[in-house]
Amino acid sequence: MFGNNASSSGMIVATVIIALVIMRIIGSLFTRDGWSQNKGGHENLDFLSTKELEERLRQIISSTSNDDEQFISLLRALIRQTAEKVKVSKEVKVVKELDIDKVRENLSCQDISYAALGKFSHNDIICTEAFSLLILVAGTNEVKERTINESETYGIDVPLRIMRESLRRIKQVNGDDEIIEERERIVAELQRKGALLLGAYGDGDKDMATIVVDEDGIDCLLQAANFFRQHQGVCKWVLWALFILCYDHVENQQHFVRLDGIQKVCCLLETTENSIDSQRHGIALLFDSLRENPLGPSKITARMIAVSAGIHGIVRKSMSLYAKESPEILLMGKQILVGTGYRGEMPQLAMDSVVCR
Repeated sequence: MFGNNASSSGMIVATVIIALVIMRIIGSLFTRDGWSQNKGGHENLDFLSTKELEERLRQIISSTSNDDEQFISLLRALIRQTAEKVKVSKEVKVVKELDIDKVRENLSCQDISYAALGKFSHNDIICTEAFSLLILVAGTNEVKERTINESETYGIDVPLRIMRESLRRIKQVNGDDEIIEERERIVAELQRKGALLLGAYGDGDKDMATIVVDEDGIDCLLQAANFFRQHQGVCKWVLWALFILCYDHVENQQHFVRLDGIQKVCCLLETTENSIDSQRHGIALLFDSLRENPLGPSKITARMIAVSAGIHGIVRKSMSLYAKESPEILLMGKQILVGTGYRGEMPQLAMDSVVCR
């Protein structure tokens, strides 16, 4: 039950809806709006094989010179090839045996990504591209196992450190407005891809989600969203990552609450009311963080915090805005309102507009 006042039937419906939210969110991960590669005027090297690209990238990494432009061109070509292979593999329903070559390529992508983050740690563009490559393989078993077993080299602390340092540098940038705006654009993309990466690590894997949070991943995400709170792309994927890391995870939810996550997410929902995806991700996060879990402690304190943060007005506004487009927001929103003691009038137009499908 969400709360003593929530109806059982309503809770069942909302719990089913949250599963639909997850499917929709995950499905959008590799869409043009979610996972996308930065475009630029770099050389097109798609004629090279994957092994040739890997070899050239390793040569630059091991050299004493920093050929940034060539490295970016090679890395983007490898990303395109890897993305195409990921797309094809997702279309294959049955895997009869372990694909040794695929495992080798996934581990090689991880190796190159981390080597790039180490050599070019102050180059936000290269780090963003390294995140893009890592996102594509982060959910594979071999990459997760290496992340855990060889954490000194391939730990989650590495991308988190890159995100924090990038955010720290942008706060210190001085100059004219055009310079600052361009730097903020680059850093915003790095933070967006960082959020995607953290979510990809924790997606469907509570152990990995625990590791991300133990490395202060939630705090890192909240800091990024706070600085870029007017940036729809950053906020959207930070909320997605937070939802993935906290979904049905009692300890992570408790940590989220201790970091004032409920208040901060309520603020984000107010600044992103024009983004249906941000609203969907944020409402799902709040719904799951406030509903009772038989394996966890009472959520009474969390609900009191939410009410103090103005959750009633925020949820009602979201329900009213997206009456037709998002039945998930409507049904979860209703449960949040009822479960947090809301006594006002429900958005009738919104609820009447829900169509079961």
